[in-house]
Amino acid sequence: MTPRLTRHARDRCAELGISTKRAKRVVQQRTGTYPGGTKHDNNGVVVTSATESEIAVVWDPDDNCILTVLPRVQEDYVRTEDGFEVRT
Repeated sequence: MTPRLTRHARDRCAELGISTKRAKRVVQQRTGTYPGGTKHDNNGVVVTSATESEIAVVWDPDDNCILTVLPRVQEDYVRTEDGFEVRT
């Protein structure tokens, strides 16, 4: 079943310059899942996919909803007007 996206996740897609279809594809073709942070008080898990190496998503499997979209980088980053910038 196709996941839906929160307004925040849609905004993040726009900030990163990607389509919402790509974010949905991460969930549909997931190859890895990791526990989400407990500080956010939701059921979110971090999801990655081999078919989408540039992004990861936080997905709530109970609601089948993408909560946010993240750049898939190992380095720390900060959000900018144009997306994100890796901290050096």
